[in-house]
Amino acid sequence: MQGKLGLRCVSKSHWGDICMPTVVYVSGTLTANQTWTNDNLYYITGAVTVPDGKTLTINAGTIVKVNGSSAGISVHSGGMLDVNGIH
Repeated sequence: MQGKLGLRCVSKSHWGDICMPTVVYVSGTLTANQTWTNDNLYYITGAVTVPDGKTLTINAGTIVKVNGSSAGISVHSGGMLDVNGIH
């Protein structure tokens, strides 16, 4: 079952539907363009690098968590980070 923002939901328990996103663990260098969508939770576990000629698109409503001070996103010259709807 799909809930708000495309979350996976477990059918009715006595508390109602229980919904949670799929967790995607990410790190490393992009080898192709990527789009992160709001039906997943992205957990950055190390350095994520967007190299020259590649694009990382993060759609509106997408949840991104970062683990630790060495984790994060770096964009090299010629790479592109396209973030939609940040707040």
